[in-house]
Amino acid sequence: MLDKPILGQITQGTVFTAACGENYPTKPVWGLCITARCDVAHENKAQVFNYVPIVRYDDWLLVDGGRIILDRIYTDLLNTAKNAIRSIEKSDTVFNFYDPLDSVVIR
Repeated sequence: MLDKPILGQITQGTVFTAACGENYPTKPVWGLCITARCDVAHENKAQVFNYVPIVRYDDWLLVDGGRIILDRIYTDLLNTAKNAIRSIEKSDTVFNFYDPLDSVVIR
């Protein structure tokens, strides 16, 4: 059920401005309140409002989206390296002790 927002009142489903997003300290962040309506309705029951941060897609892509993509690329490359080692009948346990990222130099 959708209701018109009431100025100055936050309830479940309300989108509000000036929220905080952990990885987005310099970007605009909105919030979507997820605190249950029944908790909000009882005045002293909801002392903390829970929300989901909402950011622009471009900002998400540069922060969290980029990290997800890099993690998937790294996992794929690591699996390729393990398969290559197994194909010559050697143990891939070297990767339990040696992380290829330790030797990467970023300039």
